Amino acid sequence: MWPFIKSIARKVSAEGPYREGIEDPDVWDPFEIFCFQLACLLTDIKDISSIRDVFPSDPVDKRDDPTNPYDLNDISSQIELIAIEVRLAKHLDAILNLPEGKDQLLAVIRGAIGNPQNIDVVEKFSVEMGVPDLAKRMFLFSPFWVRSPQSWNQDSELGLLEHLFVQYEVPPFLVSAWVLEPDVTIFKWVSWFILLGQGASLKRAAPIFGWVVPRGFTRHLWGVSASIPPVEACSTALVRWMGGGEIAVQRVRPSFCWAERFTDGGPHGNAISMAMLRWMIDHASDITDDQCELILGWMFHGRDEARPVGAPDFSLKTLRVGTAIRRATEYRQAIDNLGFGEKLSWKGHGWDWHHIDGSDDEWLFSELTTSDGLIEEGRILSHCVGTYARACVTGSSAIVSVRKNGMPTLTIEVNPRSNRIVQVRGVSNQPSTNAQRRVVDLWATRFF
Repeated sequence: MWPFIKSIARKVSAEGPYREGIEDPDVWDPFEIFCFQLACLLTDIKDISSIRDVFPSDPVDKRDDPTNPYDLNDISSQIELIAIEVRLAKHLDAILNLPEGKDQLLAVIRGAIGNPQNIDVVEKFSVEMGVPDLAKRMFLFSPFWVRSPQSWNQDSELGLLEHLFVQYEVPPFLVSAWVLEPDVTIFKWVSWFILLGQGASLKRAAPIFGWVVPRGFTRHLWGVSASIPPVEACSTALVRWMGGGEIAVQRVRPSFCWAERFTDGGPHGNAISMAMLRWMIDHASDITDDQCELILGWMFHGRDEARPVGAPDFSLKTLRVGTAIRRATEYRQAIDNLGFGEKLSWKGHGWDWHHIDGSDDEWLFSELTTSDGLIEEGRILSHCVGTYARACVTGSSAIVSVRKNGMPTLTIEVNPRSNRIVQVRGVSNQPSTNAQRRVVDLWATRFF
């Protein structure tokens, strides 16, 4: 994710909504605060009476009036001359830094909406689509409309989204980005929709937004089904860009982290992750689906988890299929056999916490204080946390289990001496999602 989006996780405002389920009203989810601030902005945008006060009784929409060329002395005209990549990055920066600069952003959006009747067209379309929030998002990005809503022909094959934002063909799966559940990451996919729809290059935009988009990758986005969510679609395109076939696509696509790590330059860098993916593609026909899952779990362990001092770095160079299956099997058996050792227990740190988020999902953070608890956690989530008992006894490590709606979801390792999170892992050592990280950040803000 681009650098200024990362700042959202660190921004905590003194004003925001109080959510039931948060015991301390002084602790709020930073993303919920952002959504609250954005909702206030959108409420102002949708206030038709205030918009009518800004314009004359019969405003002219320059987008659809060829007889009225842009006045180069007009600020809005000058903005049009700036590269779309730069304009979009600055617009997102303004959104993500709310409430700072709210009045200026609101003025820009009001000016972009133009004739107040445009609001009626957009809201009617959103209601008919069954997604009322779609109107808000379309208004939010109104500075990037290339046509007026009023000029849209409802009988044409072109949807309103394409009519407003698109001049060139866009990968169909990106349309779904406009109706995804609220998450900062939807801005990334909406940005791709706007950039590609207006003739920009993702590769050229990548340095501005902090993405990783190599030469030739973008063309594979058009071959992905429209029904696939954006992150899965990006994983599919990544496999195809690397020369993988449909077997590799089906095996890798559920591991959403590939696309996140790749296009966003993930925290572990791309080298090892891409080496893992390359190995899976090269040996797709040599292993079964079950073997692939087994090997991936072992690879994630080798890449992400701590190794003894002096142990060599995890490497896939010259790794043969037989060797990979053997090591992955040994790793799995080692986890399964953990329960036969001595029983250990230790004192917790009081980090247990209960939270209900904005979607009414229940999150339970519970510190594990027995070797049996660690073993069970490792078995359920298919990772080796069961081997951390000795570290917990000596006080060099602490493990917290995270359940969502009663289901084991994440395992967190904390260094109790520094009160810093060492790692957060899901099933088979997969990294946490953006939504999960927001809840973990909220928990960490409360205790550390």
